[in-house]
Amino acid sequence: MNKFVQPIKLIKNPNQIQHWKTTNAFILITKFVQLIGKKIKGYKTTDNCKISKLCKALIEYLDELSDLIDKTPPNNLPRRYGNTSYRTWFLKFNSNLNDKVKAFLPEKLQDSCIELSTYLSDSFGNYERIDYGTGHELAFLAFLCCLYQLGLIEENDLVGLIYGVFHRYLLLVRKLQQTYTLEAAGTHGVWGLDDFQSLPFYFGSCQFYLRKENENENENENENENENENENEKTSEYSPSLIMDPEILKTMGGHYLLADAILYIRKRKTGSFKVHSPKLEKVSRMEDWDEVHFYFLDMFLSDVLLKYPIVQHFYFGSILSFSDEIKKKEDLLWEQEKMRIQNEEKIKNQK
Repeated sequence: MNKFVQPIKLIKNPNQIQHWKTTNAFILITKFVQLIGKKIKGYKTTDNCKISKLCKALIEYLDELSDLIDKTPPNNLPRRYGNTSYRTWFLKFNSNLNDKVKAFLPEKLQDSCIELSTYLSDSFGNYERIDYGTGHELAFLAFLCCLYQLGLIEENDLVGLIYGVFHRYLLLVRKLQQTYTLEAAGTHGVWGLDDFQSLPFYFGSCQFYLRKENENENENENENENENENENEKTSEYSPSLIMDPEILKTMGGHYLLADAILYIRKRKTGSFKVHSPKLEKVSRMEDWDEVHFYFLDMFLSDVLLKYPIVQHFYFGSILSFSDEIKKKEDLLWEQEKMRIQNEEKIKNQK
């Protein structure tokens, strides 16, 4: 079992990005995102899916934080940027955070609270700057990834995790942004997908795949899993061009994360969509959802995970560590596999 530690920031300069890509944290997070992308395909946000006991508890907690916003209204003090009542909300949220996190954990994992609380505390914006951005979204992803690594979230919980817990998280942080006029942290402006989020676009694109009606939770135990996956890679009758049609998006709001994300952008920004969101306008001209899906994944990797201004604030503990142990093991296995293939070729040639 891990010896849990207080997570700390370890990326101090841009030259460390190359090492960051080899760390256990980077590998576990990217694999987690891709696993989610595989498991949640074809579901609407409103579909009746399995919600585990832990996911229900997380949803209830996020609802409590939403109620806390209502109890902490914005003040009318003169200000240049965000509303300072956000700091009051933030202090209230943090006041009992450790107790809340421990309530999610079984007795044998109580010590992991020191790591989980760090990620969760960083998931809702910055107290000093009164801002929120994709780095805070990454912290929440890290929190969920830790739960998965600890075995508290299983693969068949991922649909409920994203369309239940993560969806509720999005509603909460949008409420924070609007109530306290949070600044956008680390925004790429017109060169990014969005000022605040990245994952709703990738996860949202997963909803435009079709799934078989008889799919069940034991799908990954099927002997013909690879064949079945290929059959499931059919995409929706909707075209990516819907991104440019507000009326269609409104009918999809609440059912599709991507529609909600774009409607939220249209609500916040005026003028030509092509001018203020060229990266999304580009998506509307893509041929199919496969192209869109991989484009959004690439944008998450390039604009979030590989951006020094964002990952310099990432915390490393024992669960998501700065070690490259996983990479070394994978490299060793790959070398062994290459040797096996080479030996088979030699034996074949000798016959």
